Amino acid sequence: MNDQISMVVLGSGSRGNAYYIWNQDTAVLIDCGLSTKQIFLRLENLGFIQPKIDAVFVTHEHTDHVSSCAVLERRLNALGQDTKFYMSRGTYCSAPERCLPQNYSFMWDGHTVKTGSMMVEAFEVPHDGTECLGFRVGYNEHWAGVITDLGVVTDEVLNKMRTLTIMAFEFNHDEQMLRQGSYPPQVQDRILDWSGHLSNRQAAKALEVAVSPRLQHLILAHISEQNNCPLIAEQMARRVLDRAGHSDLVHLHVAEQKVPSPIFTVHQAPFAKIPLAML
Repeated sequence: MNDQISMVVLGSGSRGNAYYIWNQDTAVLIDCGLSTKQIFLRLENLGFIQPKIDAVFVTHEHTDHVSSCAVLERRLNALGQDTKFYMSRGTYCSAPERCLPQNYSFMWDGHTVKTGSMMVEAFEVPHDGTECLGFRVGYNEHWAGVITDLGVVTDEVLNKMRTLTIMAFEFNHDEQMLRQGSYPPQVQDRILDWSGHLSNRQAAKALEVAVSPRLQHLILAHISEQNNCPLIAEQMARRVLDRAGHSDLVHLHVAEQKVPSPIFTVHQAPFAKIPLAML
C-alpha cells in the first residue's frame, strides 16, 4: 500500500474487465468480469499476495463486468474479508442470479460512499444495460476513474473526466473496421447506437474537450479485439494530448485483455490542490 492513490487494469475488453484501485490502507475493485482465479493470479503477479479488497463496485449487469461477483465474495470471505459489493438497483435486478453476491448495497447517479479512507462516487453513463454507472475513486485531492461502456459522452461524463488524475476511458472501435468486419448488421448497429460503445473518433473528441492539467495517466480501455487496432486508438489519443500541450505531462497506456497494465500512481502535480468536496 502507499500514501497516494494507485490503479492497475487487471483486464479490459469484451471478455472481462476489472480495475484495482488502492492507497495505503484501502483497496477497491471496479468490475468483476474476470474469473476469480484470474483476478487473484494477476494481483499476485503484481505483488499482492492474498490481496485486500474492501469493496467491489459494478458498473452494469453484462457478464464481462459482473460474472465472478458471487465466486469472488466466497473467496474473500474464506480469507476473512467481509467485502461489500455496490451496484445500481437496475444492475442487481438484471444481472444473472448466479453472479449476484450476498453482501450488497445499491448506488445511483450522484451517490457517494466512503470506503476506508477513499470516497467512491457513481455517475450515470448511457449504455444498453439497466441503470449503468461509471465510478471515480477519490483520495488525497486526486481521483481515479473508470469510464467505459457508453455510446455517447454526456455533459456529466465530461465534467467527471475533467477531475481525474488517473482515467481509464473507452476507445472501443474504429467505425470503418466495424462496418467492414464480420459482425452482423444488427450487432454493428447496437455498437454504434447512443447506448452502445464509443468509437475512437467519439472518444478523441470527448478527450479534446475534457483533457485537464490534472490528468497524469490516461488508459485507453475496452478496446475491441475484432473492430479496432490499438495503434490507431493510441495515435488518435496522442494527437489530442499533443494539441492540448499535454503529451509530455500525461502517461498514455493502452489496456489489454490478457495481461494487466503497469501500476499507475499519482505524483505531485503543478496544479493547486482542490478539496474532493469541491469537485
